[in-house]
Amino acid sequence: MRISQRALGRFLERYGAAVGLKGGDRTPALLPLAFDASLSELLPTLSAGATVILGHDLEKPGMGGLARLAREERWTFLTLPAAYFALWTEFLGQEPPLGLSLRAVAVGGSALGLEAVSRWQSATLSAGHLVPVLNVYGLTESSVASSWFWMDRPLSELGLDPEMPSLPVGEVGPELLVVNEALSPTQEGEILLGGDQRCLGTLDGGVAGAWLRTGDLARVDARGRVVVLGRRDDQLKVRGQRIHRQELERRLLSVPGIAAAAVMAIPGTGRPEAGPRLVAFCVDRQGRSSATLAEAVEVPGLAGWFAQVRAVRSLPLTSRGKPDMRSLEALAASAEAEPLPAGELTGALEALRSAFRQLLGRSLSASDLDADFRSLGGDSLLALGARTYLSRTLGLELSVAELLSASSLSTLLDGLLHRTPGPFPPASPSRPEENA
Repeated sequence: MRISQRALGRFLERYGAAVGLKGGDRTPALLPLAFDASLSELLPTLSAGATVILGHDLEKPGMGGLARLAREERWTFLTLPAAYFALWTEFLGQEPPLGLSLRAVAVGGSALGLEAVSRWQSATLSAGHLVPVLNVYGLTESSVASSWFWMDRPLSELGLDPEMPSLPVGEVGPELLVVNEALSPTQEGEILLGGDQRCLGTLDGGVAGAWLRTGDLARVDARGRVVVLGRRDDQLKVRGQRIHRQELERRLLSVPGIAAAAVMAIPGTGRPEAGPRLVAFCVDRQGRSSATLAEAVEVPGLAGWFAQVRAVRSLPLTSRGKPDMRSLEALAASAEAEPLPAGELTGALEALRSAFRQLLGRSLSASDLDADFRSLGGDSLLALGARTYLSRTLGLELSVAELLSASSLSTLLDGLLHRTPGPFPPASPSRPEENA
C-alpha cells in the first residue's frame, strides 16, 4: 500500500481536530504495530506534542489491570478494538472505573453495538462523569480512519434508531457516501470513501480511483448518519429472500438470554434455487442446549430462517475481533457433547468448572476437559477475562500464556488445584439445571 505524505497529513489534521489532542494528553500504545489502527494511537498523539506511553499490550494488564493502569499513568485518551471494548464494559459493570482521567475513548475495527456503549455510559456516569466514545471507521487504503461518530451525550439524547444493527460511523459528506449499483447516492447501499486520504495505489501496481469501494453495506438514517449493515459478501439469499447477516444477528440478540450470536451460510443439500442453509451460533447465558435454543428462536423475524441453531460457549474470534468463520464451519459439523454426571467432581474442581462455565457461557462436558482452551472457542480476549475472573473470584493467579498453551483443560485445572489449595466450596451434588 502506498500512502502519500499529503494523505497522512490530512488524516492527522482531521482526526486530531476531531479528538482535540493537546500537549498535556497521555495516550497508551496498546495495539500491535502490525495492526494499522496502531497509527491512530501513535501519530495523532505525537503530532499534537502529547505523550505516548509505551511498554503495554492488551494481553498483559487484563480487565481490572486496564483500569488500574489508566489511573496510575493518568491516561487521557484510549483506543480499543470494538470486541475488547465490549468485553471491558461487562467487567466495568461490576467494578465502576473510579478515578479515571480519561476524557475520551476511540473504538473501531468492527461494528460497535448499542449495548456496549450503554454499559460504558452507565459505568462512567456512576464513577462521576460521562466519558465520550468515538466510533471510528476506515480502511488501510484511506489512511486508517476516514469517518467517526461522537457519543458525548447520553444515548437517549442522540436520536439513535434501536432497530439499527450497530451505531453510526459518521455522516454522509465529501469523504463518505452510500451508493447504489449505479454509484448514485441512496439511503441503503455500499459505502464509498473519498477525499484526500485515499492511497496512491498498491505495491503490485494497482491504482486507487476517485472513490474507494469498501464492500461494506450501510443505511443512512433520517439525520444523514451512516450505519454499517455488514459486508456485501455477507448478504444472504435463502429461498428467494434476501437479508443481511448482521440483521439476523441483531434479531438473535433480542432473544432473552442470548449474549452473542453469529450467523453463517453452509451449502444447501436440496434444490439449487433454495440457496444455502443458515446456521446460528449463540452464546447463551442460561446454558440451554442447542435443541432448546432452536425452540427459543422460533419467534417473529427469526422463525424459519435457520437449518441449525448451535449453542456455543463463546464465539471464536480472529485477531481483529471478528467471528472466525472457519472455526464456526467446523463447529457446524461437530456433535454436541453430553454433560458430565452430577456430583462426579470434587468441590475444588467443581468451583473451577463453575468459573469456566461463567467465562465460556456454558457447562463443561466430559469431552471438553480433554480439549484445549482455543478449541473450546477461547481466544486471547477471553483469556484476559479468565485471568481477571479467576483472580477475583477464586484467588488463583493464571497468566494468559498458561491458559492458551495448556494441552487440555483438565491439565490446566489440575495444575491450578495443586498450586492453590483453596478454600473452595465443599463437594455437593449438582442440581440438574447446572449440568444442562
